Amino acid sequence: MSGPDLRAAGPGDRDQVLAWNQAPDVRAASLDPRPIDPAAHARWFAARLADPHGQMWIAEVEGVGVGVVRIERERGDGDGRISIVLDPAWRGRGVGRAIITAACAADPGAVVAEIRPDNLASQAAFAAAGFVRWPPRDRAGVLAYRWSRP
Repeated sequence: MSGPDLRAAGPGDRDQVLAWNQAPDVRAASLDPRPIDPAAHARWFAARLADPHGQMWIAEVEGVGVGVVRIERERGDGDGRISIVLDPAWRGRGVGRAIITAACAADPGAVVAEIRPDNLASQAAFAAAGFVRWPPRDRAGVLAYRWSRP
């Protein structure tokens, strides 16, 4: 198996990204666990693709989509916020860590991950990708991990 490749997400990826994000276990681990309304997702997805301060990629292994990762910034500078969702068939193989590493390498600045305390798999993946706990950004019910270029 070769490592994951990242390609820019496009309009044709909208339904697959919704399917990955709508999975019950993904909703349960999300900071907002409510089900996603498809019409709201379509608006959100179009806005993310048009955002000049953010990037969204589809992760592929040997041409097969295995997940989505995005880094958003409120403006062009400052820390980005990363989010990743993997297809269930690809979890537990180190692919998440590799995707996180690739996304951070493709992004120009520091990145913060906000993770629920009970989401041990995400905490481990981000730590393995070089993120460190960043208590100044912790808030109730959320842990922050930060990565910056060496």
